[in-house]
Order: sequence, then structure tokens, then C-alpha cells
Amino acid sequence: MTQTFHEARFGASEKPPTEFVAPLSSMCLGAVAEHFAERPSFAGVPAKFRKRLCEMLPMPPELPLHVSAPLVSEEDYWKRLCMAKWPSAASQEHDHSWKVMYFEKLLEEHLEVKIHATKWQLCVSSKEYFQVV
Repeated sequence: MTQTFHEARFGASEKPPTEFVAPLSSMCLGAVAEHFAERPSFAGVPAKFRKRLCEMLPMPPELPLHVSAPLVSEEDYWKRLCMAKWPSAASQEHDHSWKVMYFEKLLEEHLEVKIHATKWQLCVSSKEYFQVV
């Protein structure tokens, strides 16, 4: 039985040798995604890799919204964020846009928390007022 150079050096494997090492494009996209918060830009990324890069981008808080909001327009990225935060969400109620939905629901949550906190403060301060008088 004749062995190839690869088999002699690394041993026999079911996978072809090209599957041992990730393609250079994947490694580069991984590095760009990992450091996107420090250097937020799609400049130099070919259009055919943009969607894959958006799939690799981290979610908030690792990638702050003030960085991703103006740059990322891929709906798949915003769908991933929405489904992670609100699993039963549907974009039909928000102009069929996952990005719009994400920000509308996020604002809704923040307002509900703020309103609840304000009501609690009013309630506590009015009880203190009545106890003092």
C-alpha cells in the first residue's frame, strides 16, 4: 500500500488535507469580526464576504450599538439579535425590518423600566410625605 506524503507525515484521516486548515478568507473575517468594535469598518471587505462577516460579528454588549447601528444594515444580523433577546418576535409588526424592530422593542423596554422606576419613586415619596405629616 502506497502512502501519500501527507499520510506519511500526519497519518491517515477521513478528511482531505484541505479541511485541516481553515481558508485564509475565514481566518481574516474572524479577525475583522473580533476587532470590529475597535476598528468599525467594512472598507476593504469584498461584497461577497459582507454577509458572512455580519454573521460573525459579536452581539451587544461586546459590540456596542453605537458602533453597529450606523454600519450594519444586514437584516440577518439584526434578526439574530432580536431572536436572542425576544425569541417569539415577528418583524411584520415593525415594517418587516429586524433592525427597526430591535430598536423599537429596546426603546419600549427602557421606557417601561423608566416609567416603573418613576412610579415607584412617586409612590415611595408620597408615603414618606404622608408619614411625616
